[in-house]
Amino acid sequence: MRWPPGRDWWFNNMREKCQFLTAVQSNVPYVTERYPEARMTAYVIVDNDVIDPEPYREYLRLITPTVERYGGRYLVRAGRIHLHDTDWAPGRMVVIAFDDAAAARRWVEAEDVAPIHAMRRRHAHSRLVVIEGVDVAGDEPGVEGAA
Repeated sequence: MRWPPGRDWWFNNMREKCQFLTAVQSNVPYVTERYPEARMTAYVIVDNDVIDPEPYREYLRLITPTVERYGGRYLVRAGRIHLHDTDWAPGRMVVIAFDDAAAARRWVEAEDVAPIHAMRRRHAHSRLVVIEGVDVAGDEPGVEGAA
């Protein structure tokens, strides 16, 4: 079935429609399990200015296996940064892809990973965000005519 479901689907299949609406309201992953094409990749983006290199290396050793364990994939890991049209000078940039925002948040908020995240914050000035990618239709929520 394509996503989003067509008009006919909304007028037929009452049982499935009720499951869909209940899942959306209760934040159950019904939609992405039933319609994997509706899943939107999410990214954890971290900008670190390392202040204690030796302990930070230990942080890297500990954090790396947790990313894979929670379903993440490193896309950028401290690559060379080319500055254009900005006065922002990021430090050590990291971009990690997760299947969706829920998976990204599970990693960010995981109790077993929390002490390792705290280690990062102790040894680097760190900024971390979770951001959702664009959907298959190319819509960019919240921005008209985004660059």
